[in-house]
Amino acid sequence: MATRLRDLYGRLLQRHPVIVQSVQAGALMGVGDLLAQTAVERKRPSEIDLPRVGRFFGIGLCLVGPGLRLWYGALDRYVGSRGARIVIRKVALDQGVFAPIFLGNFLVVLGAMQGRNWSQIKLKMKQEYSDILFNNWKCANDARQQYGGT
Repeated sequence: MATRLRDLYGRLLQRHPVIVQSVQAGALMGVGDLLAQTAVERKRPSEIDLPRVGRFFGIGLCLVGPGLRLWYGALDRYVGSRGARIVIRKVALDQGVFAPIFLGNFLVVLGAMQGRNWSQIKLKMKQEYSDILFNNWKCANDARQQYGGT
């Protein structure tokens, strides 16, 4: 049974990579928010904000999944996929070009889905964007060091 499911997944991923990875991203973000509400925020099942879970699922499905799939596919296609120099170029492009644009878009979409108006979204961006971006860079650097970088 597991082999059949794995094979089906492989075929679907091969035929419809953006759709499959978008659904995956939506599911992971929805489950991640559910875990955040229960494990971090300590909400009881009756207190869970299901519309919030749905918003995160939707952002994963419509923004994160397709955005990341298309970006990393483009990096592989135009920059390459082997060699240390290629990795350095890809990380530089990812963190220097894609991350600032993508995080800004993510925050705008999240704010809109939370019902904020444009002036509220701009204020939130002004207050939080740089911290979020720098923390993203810090996490990328920490991961690089942890997994064998210098």
